[in-house]
Amino acid sequence: VNLDAFRGTGCEEIFAGEERVTIFDVHNTELPESAGDTRDGVILCSVGANTTDEQYSELVERELNKTFDQVQPTFVLYNAGVNVIAGDTYGQMNLSHETVAKRDEFVFRAARERNASIAMLLAGGHTQQGVEATSHSVANLMQNFFNAKPVEQSEEQPSWWSGIFG
Repeated sequence: VNLDAFRGTGCEEIFAGEERVTIFDVHNTELPESAGDTRDGVILCSVGANTTDEQYSELVERELNKTFDQVQPTFVLYNAGVNVIAGDTYGQMNLSHETVAKRDEFVFRAARERNASIAMLLAGGHTQQGVEATSHSVANLMQNFFNAKPVEQSEEQPSWWSGIFG
């Protein structure tokens, strides 16, 4: 499952000819990397830069449910791109942090409903906003999916934090 703003052509190449692998990909078709041929086993869903939170969520939920029902996955490798958030100049989309968090929770729940194992890859989002969207999503998963209790947070950040994020 590739929900990064960019099309996962690298994964398409790696798994070309592998009939046991289906790739579900929602990407921004306004990016130059979105063009190109596709192969059997690749399900592409197109969105644009002006896609609303509601449109995006409805598309992902409808099409991923349909795909999972068809292929009955036993393992889901999930590329959870945050370059879809508003303000990310690379992904050029306009989604909220809340939509990304709910999207990630939906993917986990859809996998669980089908008894599929899941591994989540954190991707995209090369900005402070991307870090915040990822943090928000992981915290949401810990609380609402894994039922973990919140951890007390310190006002101080690790020493490496300021070197990376100023």
